[in-house]
Amino acid sequence: MEKEQLAASRRTVPGKPDQIWIWWLSPDGASWRVTDLSVDGHSALSTQRQEYGSVFIDNDGSIDAVLDFMRTRAARPVQAE
Repeated sequence: MEKEQLAASRRTVPGKPDQIWIWWLSPDGASWRVTDLSVDGHSALSTQRQEYGSVFIDNDGSIDAVLDFMRTRAARPVQAE
């Protein structure tokens, strides 16, 4: 059975420092699935968990508040740099 793999890429934008992106990949049938992305040492998955945890705590343990937060975030248009 195949195990999780890592792939790295460099993102270059003129006038800005290069970023190193580390992709966490897990096998998914005959292909691979991205399970996390780390940019300059900051994990997207970890950041998301912390945000959801904060919403949960700030709303006295309300899972409905977390779901509302997730829905609101999913409805936002993606901001281009």
